[in-house]
Amino acid sequence: MSDIYNKSSGGNVIISEDVITSIATKAAEEVEGFAGFTAPSGEVKLLRGARTKGVRLSAEEGATDIDLFMRVTDGCRLSDFAEQVQNAVEQALDEFTSFKARSINVHITGIDLHQKKKAKEQ
Repeated sequence: MSDIYNKSSGGNVIISEDVITSIATKAAEEVEGFAGFTAPSGEVKLLRGARTKGVRLSAEEGATDIDLFMRVTDGCRLSDFAEQVQNAVEQALDEFTSFKARSINVHITGIDLHQKKKAKEQ
């Protein structure tokens, strides 16, 4: 899959896979508790670019799934973090592209024990 096609009243809108990946990456990085992206399980980091950022897109039968592979900070509640990432990515994609992913899957691959979650200031 290299491009995502959406129909508009004036014709087709073609959105590069790199654009979707960039939007998802930026949205996920802004969620509290984010410590970094990791390579998907079983993949070796040989190339630079979107694949090594830990975001993978896959299309099947006209629907696109987004998989994010990431580490979290120590003290982060995993279920809340994953839900916040899903919401942030969905909202960012809708805001910038009106693109709807079939699923946004968060794979927590590690906890950064050297980086504590910052307490919210009150």
